[in-house]
Amino acid sequence: MSELPDFTEIRDVVKNEVIDATNAYTLLTQLAFPLRNQPLLHQHYPYLIDNLVIALTGQVLMTVCRLFDPDEDPRHASLTTFLKGVEPHHAHDQNVTARLVVWRNDYSQRIPACLTDIKTRDGRSSSTSKRISGSPRPVPSTYSSYRPHAARRRYS
Repeated sequence: MSELPDFTEIRDVVKNEVIDATNAYTLLTQLAFPLRNQPLLHQHYPYLIDNLVIALTGQVLMTVCRLFDPDEDPRHASLTTFLKGVEPHHAHDQNVTARLVVWRNDYSQRIPACLTDIKTRDGRSSSTSKRISGSPRPVPSTYSSYRPHAARRRYS
């Protein structure tokens, strides 16, 4: 079995996942959605615009799913693993200010509620995915009506 990652590795991966999700969400909401809402641009490049939206949406969702993975495997870098490792990692810290001790105690008391929320959300998502997976996947109307030469014929 491979060696378990230490807390700093988990922390760094979780931090990078949060940054990736934030960046992808910003690109999705500030670039892809405004491009999608430009009628002429979407009319002439529906495949390109829709795939940009789909790719960025997938990137946001996959990162959020990795972060909120309720699996208790200590090899996985998720919020669950991170939250469970915070207290043991800082248990032997020395020269901690009184203000920071109070802040850490408040944070430590909120950790069980956060872990419960993660497990609760997983329970809701799994029942939803069972319901959705049985239904046929709709074909987006932009793909079914996509005709690459339609714009050229109309303007010629």
